[in-house]
Amino acid sequence: MRVSVEIDRLSDDIYRSAHLDPSEPAPPNALCRHLFGRVPEFARINCDASVALVRGQWRLFVRRGLPVSRLRFAVLHEVAHIIYWGCGMVHDDLEARCNRLGAALAVPRLAFLRAAHRSHDVAHLAEAFGATQSLVLLRWGECEGKPIALIEPSAVHTRGRKYPWPDEHGLRLLAHDCRWPGARVHLTDAPMRIGLLAS
Repeated sequence: MRVSVEIDRLSDDIYRSAHLDPSEPAPPNALCRHLFGRVPEFARINCDASVALVRGQWRLFVRRGLPVSRLRFAVLHEVAHIIYWGCGMVHDDLEARCNRLGAALAVPRLAFLRAAHRSHDVAHLAEAFGATQSLVLLRWGECEGKPIALIEPSAVHTRGRKYPWPDEHGLRLLAHDCRWPGARVHLTDAPMRIGLLAS
């Protein structure tokens, strides 16, 4: 939970430094323009997004044809890299930190809490934020503290308050166990992923 609070605080600081309201999700172009003086450029690249230092200025590149639901996070993940590199921060878990900060920039805590007050439908929230359902599910755990596990084919992620989740193998079994007492969320934009919400 402590990491989520630190990330949300940093996200709010980044919004404020760009003269943007952290209670409203900013379009990535607006955030980039305020922070770096330029917007991301579409390019033919092999990944969703990339960043490069060109003649002393940061330039962000986004893969042509990237779905809108992934574009927002892809750009803001790269913004997170620039922020951390600018602070001289080099961690073994830098990629994970950039994922968390990119998600917080895409779906700011105050904006999420306001939207979740009206609806807890993950698909609806994802559409409202222009994000994937996986990102919204994880932000739900981070913003409200609800214990959540996201099981995907290559990894398992947990968020929210401390909860006695089983190990990765146990979570994969639990995802398909009809006796699970909490809620199960099937993500319609990623059918191979399952979300578990503790009761």
